[in-house]
Order: sequence, then C-alpha cells, then structure tokens
Amino acid sequence: MRDEVYLSKKEYLEILKVLDIMVCILDRSENRDNADNRAYSLAIACAETDMAKRLTSVRKLVVELITPKELSELDDSGVFNYEIPQIPYDAGLHKLREQLKPYLVKYEKYSE
Repeated sequence: MRDEVYLSKKEYLEILKVLDIMVCILDRSENRDNADNRAYSLAIACAETDMAKRLTSVRKLVVELITPKELSELDDSGVFNYEIPQIPYDAGLHKLREQLKPYLVKYEKYSE
C-alpha cells in the first residue's frame, strides 16, 4: 500500500464532523452519574444523529481512497484482525448491566 493517501478538503471535513459528533455524544453520555442513564443517553443520541449511517458513510469514503489491490494487501496483513464484542440480541437487562459494570466509572460520595 502507498505511504500516503490524499483526501479532499470536503472529505476531510466530512470525516472530522462525524468524529466530532461521536466524541461529543460519548462525552455527554459518560458524564452522567447513573449507568442506565448513560446507556440510554448513548443509544438515544446515536439514533437521533443517525450515527450508524454516518459512520458507514465515512468508512465507505475512507475505503474508496485506496484501490481494491491495496485493500486486499491490508486485509492480508492482518490490520483488520480485531475482535468485535459479541452481545447476544436476546440478553436481558440484568445481563447487559453485568457486562457493562467493568467499564463504568465508580462514583463515590464523600462526606466532610
């Protein structure tokens, strides 16, 4: 694969906008005290901003910057070998809360 790939200003701004929206959504969701509130906030904000569609569009834009041969080389190199978390669709709320627990910030109230 080439060492450099060029983006137009329009492409760059499109990617930057999607990343900025996602960072804002994550930041606003993570700053909530209640775990359920954080999860719902994240899900609602992603749905309201159509984040899945936006991210898919940006991914398509980035993939189209390289040739199919270069993409195949990257695929063969193992750069796309990553684990995607498997969350069963039929998992109940209790199971999902248990899976989420290790990633939550612990808030401790203190008294003077």
